[in-house]
Amino acid sequence: MRSTLLHEADGLRTFAVVLDKDDEAVTELVAFARENHVTGAGLTAIGACREATLAYFAPQAKQYHDIPVTTQAEVLSLAGDVATKDGEPALHAHARGPRPPRRVHRRGSRQADRRVADAGGHRHRDTRTPAQAHRRRDRPRTRRT
Repeated sequence: MRSTLLHEADGLRTFAVVLDKDDEAVTELVAFARENHVTGAGLTAIGACREATLAYFAPQAKQYHDIPVTTQAEVLSLAGDVATKDGEPALHAHARGPRPPRRVHRRGSRQADRRVADAGGHRHRDTRTPAQAHRRRDRPRTRRT
């Protein structure tokens, strides 16, 4: 993994982070956040992976179900954030790839694990103050009728 600080002003930083082939994306990004004292950030990325584990949430079972991706795939979009949980960086990201033949993949999924196929860019923007970055409960959703 390589990174460069692109911009810093008023306590906000923008990094370019490039993962190397065979890097495990979640592990590397969390390590980067820890080493650079990132307490709140948004991230976007594109690239490719040679294998991945995505997950979708089943509301009836109240649990995530893994979707293994065992072939190389293009990552059309990866978006998420880094916040702190119990004093440690925590990554939450959603990925979108091309539609494979199986219909279970037709929508974006939560990224559980991803191994990089070719070097691609991951851009971090530390745009929140530590007070803004702390996780909090989501607001209850209202149902549309």
